[in-house]
Amino acid sequence: MPAAAAVLVAIGTLGAVGLGALGLCTLGCAATRAGSTARPLAPPVARAPGEPSASERQAADQRAAADRYRQACEAGQPLGCYNLGMVEATGLGAPRDLAAAARHF
Repeated sequence: MPAAAAVLVAIGTLGAVGLGALGLCTLGCAATRAGSTARPLAPPVARAPGEPSASERQAADQRAAADRYRQACEAGQPLGCYNLGMVEATGLGAPRDLAAAARHF
């Protein structure tokens, strides 16, 4: 049997048996080992007062990326213009503007 076929057979067997039955699933799987119970995942870490949430940090990062793409596009970088067009087409980091996005593509 060629090596590639042996790997596919092994993957198929692993999928049929499941990671839990092999003792490889340790993060909240229902069947980590025979006779054991599922362990709950750790609770989320509390934010300090005044600390931005994950979604607020993500939005700030997207705005910063859009600003950098705009600077790169203004400097004549084609990839910066493309990425700025993607930002404007999706509305992630800048207001959604399909006409401006089309100009940047």
